[in-house]
Amino acid sequence: MKQLLFALSLSALLPSVTTATLVPIVELSFPASFDATGNATVVDQSTAGNDFTTFNANAGYNASLAPSGMPGGSYGGGPGHGIIPTIDLLNNTDVAANGGFTMDTWFLWPGAFSDSRKLIDYAGTELLRTNGSKVEFRISNGSFVLDADIVQDTWYHVIGEFITDGGTSTVGGMDAITGTMNLWLDSGSGLILADTSAGAKSTFGDSLDRGIGINRHPTASEFNQGYLYNPAVYLGVSTVPEPGTMTLVALGSIALLLRRRTA
Repeated sequence: MKQLLFALSLSALLPSVTTATLVPIVELSFPASFDATGNATVVDQSTAGNDFTTFNANAGYNASLAPSGMPGGSYGGGPGHGIIPTIDLLNNTDVAANGGFTMDTWFLWPGAFSDSRKLIDYAGTELLRTNGSKVEFRISNGSFVLDADIVQDTWYHVIGEFITDGGTSTVGGMDAITGTMNLWLDSGSGLILADTSAGAKSTFGDSLDRGIGINRHPTASEFNQGYLYNPAVYLGVSTVPEPGTMTLVALGSIALLLRRRTA
């Protein structure tokens, strides 16, 4: 009974989780967005309407290549890339107002290229990319980087999210908003938090007035030779844990001690 009362009192310390609203910037799904049959427009499936022009209207869609059990096909393979022309879609004002931003895609790295290859890239400064046998989530032009190991010819679901905390700072002499970076990765058995760190998103990318590259840098090359499945970008993050996360760690340790005492 004492243990039950103790556990109930501890439950009051558990942090709640606030479900945030994701505001779509772009959501792609293939072949609905693009099927390589001569129409060069890649159609945004979200309400944002951020369509763009693909590099080759007759190539870049693979109908037979998708993560296991998933419908549809994938986009890439070299000719499958393009640039959303609308600029400043992840500007700091909007990111702060929505509590952060999220980049989300499945990807397959073919292993043929060991240098940097962009998956989703805002302005060349905030991005998901492969870099050899790693996938990286980078903000503020590489001032803050998370990474995780990958192997070739394997589908991964990767999510890079930046959760603002209301603070401000400077990075490279430019104004920045502070928060937490998370890199989530799933190779087929469920998403895990592969890396996390404090970070700050500067206004440098906003000052460049660039769009978002899909399977490429928004102005340069760094074309991805692999494939993307259902890439998307959002303002906001899906869940925001409220303060008290460390309490969970303490509760886990206490629960373990209780279990040992009653064993």
